[in-house]
Amino acid sequence: MELETVVYGYIPIVIALIEIIVSIFLTINRKKLFGFIVSFLILVFNSLAIYVLVRILLDAWPSYTPHILILLSTILLIIQYWIFKKKKTFANTV
Repeated sequence: MELETVVYGYIPIVIALIEIIVSIFLTINRKKLFGFIVSFLILVFNSLAIYVLVRILLDAWPSYTPHILILLSTILLIIQYWIFKKKKTFANTV
């Protein structure tokens, strides 16, 4: 197993799987429409990225598209976490 295969193949796949799990966990806990939409986008982006990365690992032509999709879904996950992190208090419910 080469270092390049690990860095550009296996680590992004693990990151994509972790992002899918965390996004679904946040959506289940907060049950908001925004969460469902963002979670669906993260699921689609990361599923496509995992598919392309597996094809690349099986000797397909290399591309940076899956890495860009994982970056976009990471940004969406940070936005989802940031919005869900806000707690409702008496001062900000108005």
